[in-house]
Amino acid sequence: MQLPPENSAARVRVKFGRYVQAKLKRAQLGELAQTVRAATDRLKQAARDDEDQEEAETMARADRDGVDDIGDEAVQNVRNQLAGRSVRAMREEPYTIIFAEGVDHYIAAPLDEVDGRLGLLTARLERNLPADDPALAPTLAAIAQVRTDWKKAVDELATERTKGTLTGDALASATEAWERQLEKTYGALIERFGRRRAERFFPRTRRGEVVDEPTPTPAAPPAPADGPMD
Repeated sequence: MQLPPENSAARVRVKFGRYVQAKLKRAQLGELAQTVRAATDRLKQAARDDEDQEEAETMARADRDGVDDIGDEAVQNVRNQLAGRSVRAMREEPYTIIFAEGVDHYIAAPLDEVDGRLGLLTARLERNLPADDPALAPTLAAIAQVRTDWKKAVDELATERTKGTLTGDALASATEAWERQLEKTYGALIERFGRRRAERFFPRTRRGEVVDEPTPTPAAPPAPADGPMD
């Protein structure tokens, strides 16, 4: 009996387990069939939970990145408004103070500095634009919403990543338990039928996939000749 390789997908192990389960049931080995079924069911559910959690994490990451995109648009909008006020606007205050490090300082910030740099932009806008500047209130409102949404999205992604670690742990545990159960089943079959017949309950694997053809029964060695012919 050769189990699927260590790097095989869970579906390969599930297919392998279902084959063994069915062979045991057909041979009226109900107790062994049930133990294999239980281990395979647990593995299948753990794999599904882990896959579902991967999707949830992907969606949370996309939501966070979407908030970042909205923040970039808000920064670009105020930058364009200030830069378009005169031919020299980009070489004079307040533009040169608000965007002292360039617009990329805000829109290309490392993930762990996004909120801080948006806070810096907010402070610079409030300090360097008059209260009645048409660009001020809409930009402050937009950035405030982005900062709120960003914090929520970052927290949600962290939560989903933690859940992903836990479902990954559960999948690893279920995989280990499944392998132990199949090995114990193999040992029980050897004890009952011998190694040759025990092999017949297990499918073959090739390149990490279960091969549908059953494991062939080794041919018996030829009987010795009666003696030399006269």
